[in-house]
Amino acid sequence: MFNSLELHGFFPIRRSAKTKRQFVSAKARPWQFWLGSALVTLNLVLLMSYLVGVNSNAANGYVIKKLQQRASQLAEDNKAMNLKVSEISSIVQIQAELANSDFVPVTGAQYLQVNQLTER
Repeated sequence: MFNSLELHGFFPIRRSAKTKRQFVSAKARPWQFWLGSALVTLNLVLLMSYLVGVNSNAANGYVIKKLQQRASQLAEDNKAMNLKVSEISSIVQIQAELANSDFVPVTGAQYLQVNQLTER
């Protein structure tokens, strides 16, 4: 039955299981050790770069959210100020302030003319 399930040359089924002592005593070749070490190091570097990238994106997201809130607040303040400016500069407001102030009407105003300036 095992022979029918076995892929010949690809994951062969072992007839005898290795004991712990046999597994530990098996020595790896030097290039296998260095290859394994390099792959583990590469995985750690990739993991750290991923974590740094995710952290910076999350931090940028919070900054963008705060800036959007600030921009909307400034837009509301700008609308309020524009409304205030339009109220203050309206002709009705100007006439009301003129009536409330104690200005005296001018009577008998004399204006200078260009001839008078050149004669002096």
